[in-house]
Amino acid sequence: MSHSHAHSHNALGPNHVNDQNTKQTIKVMKISTGLIFSFMLLEFFGGLFANSMALISDSMHMLSDFLSLLLGLVAMNISKRKNDIKKTYGYSRFEVVASFINAFALVFICIFIIAESVRRVIEKPPVNAEVMIPIAIAGLICNLVVIYLCWQDANKSKAGNINKQERSLLMKGIFLHFVSDTIGSLIAIIAGIIIYYTNWYYADPILSLILVVLILRSCWYILKDTTHILMEGAPSNIDSFKLKKDIEQNIGGVHNVHHIHLWMLNEVENLITLHVELNSNYDSLEVVQAIKSHLIKVYNIKHSTIQIETIQSGCLL
Repeated sequence: MSHSHAHSHNALGPNHVNDQNTKQTIKVMKISTGLIFSFMLLEFFGGLFANSMALISDSMHMLSDFLSLLLGLVAMNISKRKNDIKKTYGYSRFEVVASFINAFALVFICIFIIAESVRRVIEKPPVNAEVMIPIAIAGLICNLVVIYLCWQDANKSKAGNINKQERSLLMKGIFLHFVSDTIGSLIAIIAGIIIYYTNWYYADPILSLILVVLILRSCWYILKDTTHILMEGAPSNIDSFKLKKDIEQNIGGVHNVHHIHLWMLNEVENLITLHVELNSNYDSLEVVQAIKSHLIKVYNIKHSTIQIETIQSGCLL
């Protein structure tokens, strides 16, 4: 019986993109962070002045975008740290932890918005639509600018030698955040127009609750995905049973595959341990190499730990 543990030398590296593209992404994130922070303050204090819950709600949504960008920047810097004796897998999972914290905090923000919106439905305080509308329009323009910057960065990344999946995972969350926030700005504009022409102040808290639904929907998916990763869940695109049958049928000398443990280090990197029972007269090292190559090529699993067993010896676990 033998045991093989091997992986590509950069498989567990925290950042797989080349330095030039990474610097470009960080630059875009810094510019976006500054824009979002500025307009978040404008919407929040403008919402207080106009007495608009829709603007305040949208500023809370922009706060989530700001925190996401800020945590993303911090996570990118921390994830660059190399593996050490205490963190043998490195620090790349910090980004997952940061996303979980961010989403969890947003849930409490949503509870505040819901409580305030219900109060405003009951008390029906007046809203200054003349202040509300231009501020919401400014927020919309800010979000469109950030979306353009993200789109431009994505196009530049495609032109370079960069892993498409990794970049899409990095920018997808940010992009979707801003698309959702753009909808929030549109909701605030619509609420302002309704109030301006009809004096129907219920539009403000009711549309704010619609925005909360959008935020909670994003939070749910983030919490679900990050919790799954933190709980060492298997990647959703890999079926362990099919993987077992695939190896048994397509790798020569393999009699049985068992004790499969498949999990995600983060959104990009998958890891696996498995026991492989060999038929007699097969070289274990050659079989291990064949399995490793197959896992990389078919499943993009670059880090695998394979324990080789024989039919005679059986499994010791």
